[in-house]
Parts: sequence; C-alpha cells; structure tokens
Amino acid sequence: MAALRYELGDHHTYEFVEGTLPCSSDQAIAALFTSTEDSFAYFDVTNIPTCKKALLDLDAYIRTEGPFDGGIAFSQGAALLSTYITWKFMSDPTAQHLSPVFKCAIFISAGLPVDPIALLERDEMKSLRFAEHGEVIPIPTAHIWGTGDTAWREQSEEVKTLCKKDAAVAFVHPGGHEVPSSGALKDSVPGMVQAVRKTIHKALSAHV
Repeated sequence: MAALRYELGDHHTYEFVEGTLPCSSDQAIAALFTSTEDSFAYFDVTNIPTCKKALLDLDAYIRTEGPFDGGIAFSQGAALLSTYITWKFMSDPTAQHLSPVFKCAIFISAGLPVDPIALLERDEMKSLRFAEHGEVIPIPTAHIWGTGDTAWREQSEEVKTLCKKDAAVAFVHPGGHEVPSSGALKDSVPGMVQAVRKTIHKALSAHV
C-alpha cells in the first residue's frame, strides 16, 4: 500500500486494522514475506465464531476510533470490509443512505463478502452473488485486481458487480495477487491511483 499512499499525498491519514488470527501465508502472496515472518488473518472461513468476531470487532473499532471517510482493504480484508458495509446497509438502509459508515471503499484483490445477516443470526457462511442479491453496496467504490491473480480474480470481478454500477471504478493490472508498487508493476501505479482518486472525487461530490 506504500506506493498508493505516497501518490495520494500527505493530506490523507490512515488507521491500520491488523488481523489477529495466526495463520500460514496464502500461497498467492507467500513470496512477499520471509519464511520467518508471522502471518495473521482476520478470520478462518472454516470457523464461524472467528468470522462473526471479525465483523463485530471491526464494528467496535469503527465506533470507538471513527468516524472514517473511507475504507481500503486487500484480499481477505476486502472481503471483511465489503461484508461490513453490506451489513450496515442491510441493517438500516435509510440511515446509511443519509450518513453511510464510509463515504467510499477501495477493494484490492478482493475476496467475496458473505451475507452478514445469515452469518450473525444463523451461523451461516453464504457468499453474496449479484445474480441472487443484486447491488448491495451503493457508495462509490474502486476495484483493483490483476489478470494473473488466478485464485482471486473472479471474486474481485464479482465484488464489483455487487456495488452500484455507476459508482464503481475498476483498474485491472497485469500482475497477480498484489498491490501495484515498485518493480515489475511500477507502470500500473498511476492507473491504480487514478481509480482511487476518481472514487474519492465521487464520494466528495455526493457529500457536499
């Protein structure tokens, strides 16, 4: 995320919410870490209580440390973020349309959100799909993924369809499950930044 933060300038501030569940590195991003680095996830998809806890912990954090103008997340974190935003709009759509929990969201190499009501009320893990649920996230969004991301590309594409069509901006780079930065993907950084800036502009225009 460093290249993106740098290009967006110093008039933005960031809060980082880290995962707390020890895990092995996802094979898609294992090359980005040394063998001695500890890896942490937000939740374990095979363990319902960890999924519920991640959602409720994020809510508690935002209530305590927020409000925040936007959310930005990568991979599993993006699945959590989109699930959280969906939960807020499902729970109180009128209030959220007047004053959304986030004005915009940036999803990078995103995993699919799950139905938050099914998760919290029935302990069910059910992925949200456009064919069944339609557009569930009405705020401006940016969607960034790589054509070489064989494990997550289709999920990222589906996440975009779950967001309001005329408020969603996509940027597709030639890399894999990663955030464009220096090195082989340095030429993709401007396109990523432009997508994010467009999304921020849409959000600001909607709340003037």
